Amino acid sequence: DLQVFGDTRLDQLHEQSVKTALKVASEMVVAYRSKNPETGNIEPINTDDVMFALIHHSTSRALDPQRHTHAILPNMALVNGKARAITIDAMYEKDLYLYLGYIYQLEMNKGAIELGYQTHKVEVEGKSNNQPMYDLAEIPQSVIQQFSKRRNQVLEAAKEYGLDAKSSKDIAALVSRNPKDYKSLAVIQDLWQKAFDKIEAKGIDRKSTRLNSSHQIISY
Repeated sequence: DLQVFGDTRLDQLHEQSVKTALKVASEMVVAYRSKNPETGNIEPINTDDVMFALIHHSTSRALDPQRHTHAILPNMALVNGKARAITIDAMYEKDLYLYLGYIYQLEMNKGAIELGYQTHKVEVEGKSNNQPMYDLAEIPQSVIQQFSKRRNQVLEAAKEYGLDAKSSKDIAALVSRNPKDYKSLAVIQDLWQKAFDKIEAKGIDRKSTRLNSSHQIISY
């Protein structure tokens, strides 16, 4: 499992926050189509009787530590004991995918505080200021910057192609996307340790955090 400061509770919090957001998705987004007996029209009917397959990843395409989860929703719901095809049109028609992201961020922030961490809201270039985005105050900004190579690639691509609008950052992410580089956990951890050593060489060390300095910053 991915750990931050050796604290596996944050990994567990991530998984629970994902499930909370997906529960809302199943209640607000997923629907099957059925004929209205009164009007004869085909109408969407919400259903939460679905299942998701979750695939957890721990790195970005630039091999930085980036815990994230891919949720796969089969095109099927169980309605009155029968399998029915579903639609998630509401996800995009009403921008509900943004709302689900907000839920995840808020759940992570609330949970981290309950675990004893301090957090602060951050403004991310290309994101609305109304979007809840948080960092752990215990993680020095130098560490965040060192391990944000993929984010920097996107911003550089946006600048190169003149993509200034917030919605254009998604295009920048696509044009700057490199093929995935699969490496062993040992190799990745060695890369991370060397990157962190560079930060320590600049005068930033583990003692700059508010947690036990004997803990590894990031580990498997």
